Amino acid sequence: MTSPSAWPNSLWLSGRTVGTHRAVSPDDGADVIIVGAGFTGLWTALHLRRLAPTLSIMVLDAAQPGFGASGRNGGWCSAMAPMSLDSLAETASPAAAVAFQRALIDTVSAIGDFTAAHGIDCGWTHAGTLSLARTGPQVERLRSSIAEARRHGFGEEFLRMLPSNEVDEHLRVPGVRCATHSPACATVDPLALVLGISAVACEAGVAVRGDSRLLSHRRERGGNVVRLAVPGGEVETRCDWLLLCTEGFTARLAGHRRRIAPLHSYMVATEPLPDSVWQRIGWDSRETIADARRLVIYAQRTRDGRIAFGGRGAYRWASRVGPQHDTDPTVHDRIVSTMFEMFPAARGAEVTHRWGGVLGVTRDWHATARVDRATRTGFAGGYVGDGVALSHLVAAGFARAMLGVDDEISRLPFVGHQVSDWEPEPFRWLGINGMIRAVALADRIEARTDRPARRLGSLIERFIG
Repeated sequence: MTSPSAWPNSLWLSGRTVGTHRAVSPDDGADVIIVGAGFTGLWTALHLRRLAPTLSIMVLDAAQPGFGASGRNGGWCSAMAPMSLDSLAETASPAAAVAFQRALIDTVSAIGDFTAAHGIDCGWTHAGTLSLARTGPQVERLRSSIAEARRHGFGEEFLRMLPSNEVDEHLRVPGVRCATHSPACATVDPLALVLGISAVACEAGVAVRGDSRLLSHRRERGGNVVRLAVPGGEVETRCDWLLLCTEGFTARLAGHRRRIAPLHSYMVATEPLPDSVWQRIGWDSRETIADARRLVIYAQRTRDGRIAFGGRGAYRWASRVGPQHDTDPTVHDRIVSTMFEMFPAARGAEVTHRWGGVLGVTRDWHATARVDRATRTGFAGGYVGDGVALSHLVAAGFARAMLGVDDEISRLPFVGHQVSDWEPEPFRWLGINGMIRAVALADRIEARTDRPARRLGSLIERFIG
């Protein structure tokens, strides 16, 4: 069983008793085994259950459902994606880019409907998202995002510009010049959401197993033989299809070290703030908040009146992940400093939680859902931190790809998308951390000069595509 001390010190875990699922036994087996009991794996199981009710399905996790990024993220359920509309239009087609974005917008509402239908108490608040601009270059980037949306036929109902006086009606952050607002985002308690999905999956007849870490698999005439590490030893079980939904932990699997890069992201949360502080900040509608700097930050006002605030961290040598990397005092201190700089009314509040985890980054920053019908295996993921809603849509395409269903979802551009492996070390470490430092430097230059760091910006754009 996963020790409670192994779970991150996240706000979402506070005061919650996380149930443990028993490990796989030698007698277990299924038509479909899904590795990874986060959003992607659990949504895939539910999509398969709806499309093919007679299949037996088992979802495994090396720890327990929700242990990874799904249970410790910033709690944004948004229609944002790591791949831009322009990028999708270039790699697929303009029509495919539009279809994808419309499907992702619908997905946000669909998840809200799901939580209501199943009584999942996850603090769902569908208030949209604000991206703030406080420097000239940030204003330019917001204008570019508006222009991109308009090129693809999305109007103000999807993304609109707010002048500073209208931003103040939502919340008050010093130095804001303008912002964009999109209604296609909700705040959630992500651990409550993923545990709720797991409970629904179990009620639907999906077997969810914890403490069952994939060691290897091999193809035999009778199907895929899966070898697992469980408490007390190892077991083998069988399945027809083996689907990997391991996101930032994929690099721990034999033969997959370069498929996806685990990027660490870190968060903090304050104590509940008094009404006098919230009167100075505003933020009554609880929109999610970011700004247009290059190094991503993200925040929400929680339902119990805290600020939960996060930012990107680092890549560890050889794609290493583990509890020892889930906190980073230097990065956490920078995040706290940024949070109080943006919300000076909260200065002096106690920071009660500091935690982190890994998100999955593909080499071209595109999400993917691919199956190999010869080996009857598949992989889905690559959300670069935008996975709460996107995982639902990718899982829908993943299930259809496995079953051979041809419809509008199965034709979305992430289905069958081929991603290249990351470079071997030391080039992977040098490239990713070099880009993180370049992005941070570009932000500092732009904040100091109020002018775009164009040379660095061009280098960054070439790297991330």
